[in-house]
Amino acid sequence: MSSTVTMATRTVEVSGAWAGGTWIDAAVLAHAHRSARGGFDFTVRSAEVADALVAHGLASRVDGRTLRGSATVVDVCDVAPPRRPQPEQTVQAAREVRGWCSSTHHVEPVRAVVEGRRGRSAEDPWAEDVRLCGRCADLLGDAGFFQVA
Repeated sequence: MSSTVTMATRTVEVSGAWAGGTWIDAAVLAHAHRSARGGFDFTVRSAEVADALVAHGLASRVDGRTLRGSATVVDVCDVAPPRRPQPEQTVQAAREVRGWCSSTHHVEPVRAVVEGRRGRSAEDPWAEDVRLCGRCADLLGDAGFFQVA
């Protein structure tokens, strides 16, 4: 569903799908999917794209370029994303963590559940020792900004 397009001197990664001879951007497919799930209408800029969506059963025409996603687009788009292999972790005795989450994104204090180092990378010289709640630890850990001590 991904393709490479060369514009002038830049190469740009694009995603979407061909429906007959018409390229349908991934954002339009996602919008059709949300429309089908939510039961609301949506409009596309191009009559050609609208015609292609209707012709391939991905949407039904409400009026002109106004469409509503179909069950077909739900079936096509509801594919489980590939799972990332999780590294094996050794089970350690749970150590009690006292204090509050160090993140400043909370409206009110939240109990910390884990200690570790927060920084831009594992080698960040300015990384700091912090205590975080489970949600912040998961978000920062997935982004590579937190490592459990």
